[in-house]
Amino acid sequence: MNKKYFLFTLLLCFSTCIVCGQSSLDEKLHKLDKLNLLETNMAKASIGNALQYAYLLFQKNTPESISKADKVLSMTLSFQVSDDSESGNYGLWPWSVGSTIKDKNVPLFQAHLMLVSLWEEQDKMSVQTREGFLKACERILIAAERRYDEEIFELGREVVAYSNVFALYVQTLTVAAERFDSDRLRRKANIQWRRFYNNFKFYGISEFLSTTYYQVIFDALMDIKAFAHEERIAGEAKEMMDFLYLQQSAVTHPLLKLPVSGIARDYRELTKYDDARVGFLQNDVEGYIPPKKAIEINRNRKYPFEATGRTGALPFIYNSYQTPNAAMGSMSGWGNYYWQQIYCMAAMGKNEKEKATLFIPGSYTPVNGFTSQRGLSALCVFNRLPTMWHLTQWKGDLSDYRETFTEFGIGFTDKFKQVSQTPERIVIQAYGYDVHIFPFEMDNGKIKPSSMEFRQRDKTSPRYHTRPAHFNEYVFNEKADWFGVVVKIVESGEKVEKPEISYRMEAAIHTFCTEDSLSVSITQMEQGNSVQIRADEVNLIPRLQIVE
Repeated sequence: MNKKYFLFTLLLCFSTCIVCGQSSLDEKLHKLDKLNLLETNMAKASIGNALQYAYLLFQKNTPESISKADKVLSMTLSFQVSDDSESGNYGLWPWSVGSTIKDKNVPLFQAHLMLVSLWEEQDKMSVQTREGFLKACERILIAAERRYDEEIFELGREVVAYSNVFALYVQTLTVAAERFDSDRLRRKANIQWRRFYNNFKFYGISEFLSTTYYQVIFDALMDIKAFAHEERIAGEAKEMMDFLYLQQSAVTHPLLKLPVSGIARDYRELTKYDDARVGFLQNDVEGYIPPKKAIEINRNRKYPFEATGRTGALPFIYNSYQTPNAAMGSMSGWGNYYWQQIYCMAAMGKNEKEKATLFIPGSYTPVNGFTSQRGLSALCVFNRLPTMWHLTQWKGDLSDYRETFTEFGIGFTDKFKQVSQTPERIVIQAYGYDVHIFPFEMDNGKIKPSSMEFRQRDKTSPRYHTRPAHFNEYVFNEKADWFGVVVKIVESGEKVEKPEISYRMEAAIHTFCTEDSLSVSITQMEQGNSVQIRADEVNLIPRLQIVE
């Protein structure tokens, strides 16, 4: 092991000897002690956890804790790239000790800890550590300003629509302007805020309804509001926070405690039997008062409850339909926009610990998807054609695009019991509800049933942005270019007729329909990407509409 890594590991190990009391601060310290010791095995300590650990030790404010904090912080700062200001990695950290330095987002994710939390603890730092700390803060600023210079984004996601990172970027500029008393940074922060806010005002959030990234954005907005250089910006930041809070409240089932909707980027946290709401809905946020409408629908929801909305410069329409013990949600628009998308999902149960969840796709992969939903029924259509990512961001030969796909299927948690399976229909059951799954594929312009195979998963994806996750999955025939499923949720024992799925192609538009008026129309644009054709004017759909 590298000597520097060994010393860092040893230092954190010694830090666990600090005696913890019963206060909230000591509880936080204890959790970080445990995290470093048990989950990262010390040698792969998260940089963020180490910075947080140093901050909490400074907050403990005893001679012993301050001494330990100074050493932890000094060692953590030493892992930042500082030796070549012309390097594309200048100012970066690895996500964890010993990992590869490559993600340009890391300094932005650590900016709050450095520029807000630890900044206020400088009087407790040794002279040498304080000097290193201020230099590290300057490098964070340089890395932040360079953040968007060396990356290609999908069309429509350029800069602003990488929502969580752009929020962190504006946050870093805003706070740094005050910390370094720079009029140049104030001008830049204000301009970049205007770009971010204008995009939100007209298009919403592109990484929509992600419990992971909405929390990142919300926290960044808290700093932007607190350090804003104009009252107008502070007010706009609060407006944006209120929208995020209300939107997440609307699509989140109060009993089951998870968002049930189409979601842009979801890391399958919904597979856990616990509170799966975004963090700011789980606990009161100090210094923030939620909108009255959100409090009302969270405490006194009337069923059936429905929320729908539009989001993204390349628009997606999302839906959430909820009954007292079951819900279904979906999204549709421009095919695949993020690997982690959820096109359709459903959940049912008694509470957050006793619930069953179904989601499409199970393992995420860049496959185009389109949906039509009514109540607790949905038609989902997929194709294995090039996505926006293949056309604008992927660096491979376009003729090899199919090599990027992994298995695509219907994910579901282990609370479901399989009742039956045939090539035409799969029935699974949980908490008094039956889920009828009717898979199909297209063969020479004809719709036919499609056999599905069962898989057990222990991670979110075999290839893309992988996280640990445990769920089951029925996978589709990987040779079919066009395929799909009708999902119907009913009370257990209720009879469900097999849907008649029809297909037609007119004027280069593929249309899939069921006899109960679920319908999806898709065409390919000149560049080769698939988009949904809708009867209504998409731009007139509100960013959020609550139907009670």
